Amino acid sequence: MKKVIDEMTCELDALSAVRQTNRDSYRRQLYLFDCLSLMVWAGMEGAEDSTREKGPQ
Repeated sequence: MKKVIDEMTCELDALSAVRQTNRDSYRRQLYLFDCLSLMVWAGMEGAEDSTREKGPQ
């Protein structure tokens, strides 16, 4: 019986380790996405500003 419990504990440990790495990569993806969307947004703002400054020709 103890061997079975040990194996289950091992599997649970592995699961929590996998969950932790998933959580870290999810955080990293969110951070990257935030940076990218900020860059894109800033780029779009810049483009709008330059078209606004030129005005109708």
